[in-house]
Amino acid sequence: MLLGTKPIEDEYVHMGYPSPTSYQTVLKFNFQNGDIIKVEDISEKVEEVREQGDTKGYYPESDSPEDIKKWIEKRFSLDTDL
Repeated sequence: MLLGTKPIEDEYVHMGYPSPTSYQTVLKFNFQNGDIIKVEDISEKVEEVREQGDTKGYYPESDSPEDIKKWIEKRFSLDTDL
């Protein structure tokens, strides 16, 4: 589970779920059998990803129906590569 704090206003997209790159501070909680076994501060890694460009996917890759559909699905997905 990821927990983000200190939202970055310029990263906000009014659609779907916010990306971890939308926050200055991001903590990653690891659970086992319902217990927290590890908490990592991944803020630096998230900042590196954010600096690489349009990691959040502000826009579809093109105006094709396929790219628009993929973009919408990504905006409403809770999956992350972090």
